[in-house]
Amino acid sequence: MTKKLKKYLAGIKNILCESKTRTLIFAAAFAVSAVLLLLRFGLSWLFVRNLLFTLVLIFVGYSDFKEKKIPNPALISGLVIWAAALPLTGQANIKALYAIITGAAFAGGLFLLKFIFEIYFKKVLLGSGDIKLIFVSALYLGLWHTVLMIFLSCIIELLVLLLKYKKFREVIFPFGPAICLSTFVMLFWD
Repeated sequence: MTKKLKKYLAGIKNILCESKTRTLIFAAAFAVSAVLLLLRFGLSWLFVRNLLFTLVLIFVGYSDFKEKKIPNPALISGLVIWAAALPLTGQANIKALYAIITGAAFAGGLFLLKFIFEIYFKKVLLGSGDIKLIFVSALYLGLWHTVLMIFLSCIIELLVLLLKYKKFREVIFPFGPAICLSTFVMLFWD
């Protein structure tokens, strides 16, 4: 194994198994997600794909919340799950190409906005990991669900900032958990 992969796996173990409480919270979140996904998709390849992606979302959301960083290997895992499930879910057609174009369009547009805001405001308002997470989520969701996901993410982020902080101009709060939660919610929308 390469050094980076060993470091990444050690990080996963550290995040998931640091305390019994944290392990129970992760297990409970995954179990509730599994039941909800099973009720929505039945026992199908879409269920398996979305369940594995939900595991990635839980890890990414917590990692961004705790360390203010979204690990690239986790996002690559989301890409691999999506690509591997294409032939199994019957989506290896023009719909897959459409999903890639949608994700690339959102990511490109957000990278451009990020660049403009960094020049204008002289500070980082949206991390590159958030943009890459939106790209991966767009693969699973499609165009309009991604638009709704971004809107819902912004609402969740604003609610958290308003409820938790009185002055949120100086606060750096990660956007990844809101993206992960809203992506999970949008998986159920038809």
